Amino acid sequence: MNNPVRVTHLTSAHDRYDIRIFVKMCCSLAKNTNFQVSLIVADGLGDEVINGISIYDVGKSSNRFARIFDTSRRVVERAIKLNADIYHFHDPELLLWAKRLKKNGAKIIYDVHEDLPRQLLSKPYLNPLVLKFLAKFIEVFENWVVKKCDVIITVTPFIKSRFSVFHKNVFIVANFPLLHEFKTEKLSKENYVCYVGGLTKTRGVFEMIELAKHINIPLKLAGPIESDEVLNTINQSSNVEYLGVLGREEVTRLVSKASVGLCILHPIPNYKVAYPIKVFEYMAARTPVVASDFPLYAEIVEGNNCGLCVNPFDVPLIVQSINSILQSDKYGEELGENGLKAILKKYNWTEEENKLFEVYYNLTAKIQLN
Repeated sequence: MNNPVRVTHLTSAHDRYDIRIFVKMCCSLAKNTNFQVSLIVADGLGDEVINGISIYDVGKSSNRFARIFDTSRRVVERAIKLNADIYHFHDPELLLWAKRLKKNGAKIIYDVHEDLPRQLLSKPYLNPLVLKFLAKFIEVFENWVVKKCDVIITVTPFIKSRFSVFHKNVFIVANFPLLHEFKTEKLSKENYVCYVGGLTKTRGVFEMIELAKHINIPLKLAGPIESDEVLNTINQSSNVEYLGVLGREEVTRLVSKASVGLCILHPIPNYKVAYPIKVFEYMAARTPVVASDFPLYAEIVEGNNCGLCVNPFDVPLIVQSINSILQSDKYGEELGENGLKAILKKYNWTEEENKLFEVYYNLTAKIQLN
């Protein structure tokens, strides 16, 4: 390979330092001399070069409607100016302009982070009939437009199966943990239960606050809060500590020293078929897991004997599960070690990075043939 392949990642919605887009994918590709990597964002923070990656900013959206129709267009127009060999985009609204990216013979990768139609069905602020119509419309539109893409990358088996019906190049590159973020040596556990992620009703925040009344150690929460109702409920709870939105190092330390990590999401369609990223981070940190009893979660948690799965609405059962882990240091340590073994063997970014490179090398070979 004489000249590096020009690769441009595009996002109209995500943060420039997004864990999947920047930290995992862009940084993985940039450390490989076969690729010259750029990233286009829309956050209003300006251009920069970091870790060998050129970041270009087209300005922040004024609202969601503008992001979908105007910002996505500006992101694509900036991408065209870079004249990349491979465009890799991460937001469904960019599909509107996918055809324009192919004009110069470039290859296109569509990275499907979420099953959007199922995700829409979980939105509580829209009329159910409107939601069903919108979800169906978006699924039909997405299925039609992605046929123009050369490759589809997904994060779960469910999403892969959905697109594989009509596209032959669909691959899973899962959002598994970065091994270097978690220390290989053991950290002494402290007496608290933790949850890291969006603090919303459907992610079980009220069940977690309720169960905190019935355990003898604190519940520590970190992440963005959905509403004033959630914030007020947390503030009125004596055994709950809210830590705010934490950086990566703070998150790693929090989950590494916790006695139990929670992931008791409600059984809405999108959650039931999505890999629980926080569960993998608990496992990487040797922290026993208590998670919802979805089949996918049970396969990961109970299948690797690293925690317990429960009905996310059954607070007494959740409390019982937490206490069963806490009452025996040996049992908790065994669950934690089993989780780490599973991460080292299968659920880690190093394995997924190899899959990413394979996708890119295959596309590069096609570019050179042309």
